[in-house]
Amino acid sequence: MYRSRILILAAGDLALLLLFILLGQIDHSTLNESNPIAGALPTFAPLAIAWLVIAFLLRAFPREPQGLVPFLARTLLAWLIAAPLGLLLRATLLDRTVATPFLLVTLGLGGLMLLTWRAVFWLLAMRRRGKTRL
Repeated sequence: MYRSRILILAAGDLALLLLFILLGQIDHSTLNESNPIAGALPTFAPLAIAWLVIAFLLRAFPREPQGLVPFLARTLLAWLIAAPLGLLLRATLLDRTVATPFLLVTLGLGGLMLLTWRAVFWLLAMRRRGKTRL
């Protein structure tokens, strides 16, 4: 995968994680309406850092084109490690605990959103290359 595609993929991942957090804050009526981004940072930063590090280490940002199933499998594995790690980092920084429902929703809904975005990205990237190898 070319460097520009990796940058687009990473930027999309981060935008999606931010959207996930903002939707959660809206749902829980904790959104900082005067500055939503600043209000999301204490949750976004630890999760984003954990995601980028783990995804890079587990090659969820592939250097070479690969099939959809391996691409999504690496994404899922990285998310299953990065999400709890990010929430643990957040809890440590904010001197809180990680509530089990919060962890489950983050793993489930956050993971589903991430996998959906990445599947769309993969399909568009492969279409541009003229290949659609599953």
